[in-house]
Amino acid sequence: MTDRQQGTIKKWQDDKGFGFIETLSGKSLFFHISEFKAQRRPKIGESVIFTLGQDNKGRMQARQVQELEYVQQQMAKKNSQIRKRNQQRTAQAEFEDGQKKTFAPWCRLLWCAYTTCTDQ
Repeated sequence: MTDRQQGTIKKWQDDKGFGFIETLSGKSLFFHISEFKAQRRPKIGESVIFTLGQDNKGRMQARQVQELEYVQQQMAKKNSQIRKRNQQRTAQAEFEDGQKKTFAPWCRLLWCAYTTCTDQ
């Protein structure tokens, strides 16, 4: 898996379809509109998440650029689903544990009755 980095869109030329992202370390990286994974145009000042890549001349550029807010929303949604699933599993395990505790005395009682009947 590629390391994702965070930055801010500092310059965007809508007529040319490219712009520049300033990384947290202060570097400026080129990105093309085709790498922006949203249903709209980028906005200057917008926080983004991206991976590093190279163009065909070996120059560094941002790839798979996504809105930070969108990524955070997706992660929160996924975490919520995981918490819900874990709660369901815990409830099921507690139910099964309770069933074993209430069922076990009956099993012993029936086993004692069965063995008593067959011993005679």
